[in-house]
Amino acid sequence: METRGAIMITYHNMGRLGNNLFQYAFAQALAISKGFKLVIPEQISGLRLACADGHAFDGEAIEINALNLDLIQLPFQRRRYHLNGFFQKTKYYDFKKCREWIQFEQPVVKRPDCDLIVHVRLGDYLEVGSYLATDGGDYSEGWFVGRRYYELALAMFPKSRYCRYAMSDDVNHPIFKELCRVHELIPLPSGDRIVDLWTMASFDNLVIPNSTYGWWGGVLSGSNQIVYPHNVHPWPLDDRIDLRVKEWVMVDLKGKR
Repeated sequence: METRGAIMITYHNMGRLGNNLFQYAFAQALAISKGFKLVIPEQISGLRLACADGHAFDGEAIEINALNLDLIQLPFQRRRYHLNGFFQKTKYYDFKKCREWIQFEQPVVKRPDCDLIVHVRLGDYLEVGSYLATDGGDYSEGWFVGRRYYELALAMFPKSRYCRYAMSDDVNHPIFKELCRVHELIPLPSGDRIVDLWTMASFDNLVIPNSTYGWWGGVLSGSNQIVYPHNVHPWPLDDRIDLRVKEWVMVDLKGKR
């Protein structure tokens, strides 16, 4: 694919699908705002990503990352700009436009409004060592958001009113099975990243964990009936990450883990 003279994004195999969607959406928005062409490394199988068309310029690339992000506020020169980072702040994104740019190959079929999906991120989160923690918290289960969060979140969706489903990247893990048993959740099989993202987008009621993948599931659902955690690693409120959404319901886990 021709990449000379275009705004383009770099994945560097950094992170998973949730991170990649931030990289793509940030670059797409920037390309449109500047009237530049967007070139992405590759389409993501199972999704259709729109690509802005516009001016393309020859020459060496100027890299834009978290350290020099202020450059995007300046008029762009006739140069090529190369984005390298995660850009994980809600303020950068127009959710409606993101849903226009990020489409599934299989159209989303909405479920009844009394259905709830609970996403449980396990897998790599359980493998994160305590040496990565900086706040003195208990990370014996890595970055897993914790049972207390699901208890608080599910209290907002009583089983007498909602049909409550659950999904995970590891449906066979004891933690997932325990959550399903304790809270009487109906497990949905899969583990495929696109199928599960499509499934989340089909619900209007979501409980998502501290995961960019779950966050994008909420965005693509187009709903505001979404519960998400705050003050739990890796979602601290600092200069790097701020994924708060004022229309969603935040559960502050500070001191509750």
